[in-house]
Amino acid sequence: MVYRREAYISRYNVFRRKLLLPPIEQWEDLTSDEEAVKVLREVYGDDVEKLDLLGGLMAEKKIKGFAISETAFNIFIDPNGIKVLIIRPIIVWAGIM
Repeated sequence: MVYRREAYISRYNVFRRKLLLPPIEQWEDLTSDEEAVKVLREVYGDDVEKLDLLGGLMAEKKIKGFAISETAFNIFIDPNGIKVLIIRPIIVWAGIM
């Protein structure tokens, strides 16, 4: 998570908005796993806007019949999905910004 912050990778809800997906408003929108919701509340409190992208992708409900979640699926079907995910870290890593 420290790398995410250093590389300026978007938080989960910010990333979903970039993919034109609705942001989550509460932890239960992300997962129905009560234990996961408990851990998320311990780490992030009630502020879902603080959720890191990787944590959100790992906790997010999977699409029925698929092994991946809605956000992960949209990364691959949206031509700009991968760019939204990787361009900023590459720019920071390369020292361009």
